[in-house]
Amino acid sequence: MEDTRSMIKQVFDAIADEAKKNGRISYEELEILKQVKYDLFKYEASLKRALDDGVITPEENERLQFLKQQVETNAVTVANFDGLVDREEQEMLSVLAKVLDKYLG
Repeated sequence: MEDTRSMIKQVFDAIADEAKKNGRISYEELEILKQVKYDLFKYEASLKRALDDGVITPEENERLQFLKQQVETNAVTVANFDGLVDREEQEMLSVLAKVLDKYLG
């Protein structure tokens, strides 16, 4: 389970680092971070349940893939809430997509 927590932390840390890159975190970036943290928590909880018996069933895998996509989709929705996705938000979303693929497959 520690590996799971480590992967989730690495995903979050990567986008948090991107948000801090310019020396400050804007309100919109903070909102994206909060949404991603919430969605990663849901993903982690589902992954832990799926791993309880040592086997990820096709149904569990489908649920995990849905939740992974939801992390990205919800981040885009939050970024676009004000009708504008600025360069910093775009960079966060780009990093998020890369690390989700790297750590969550």
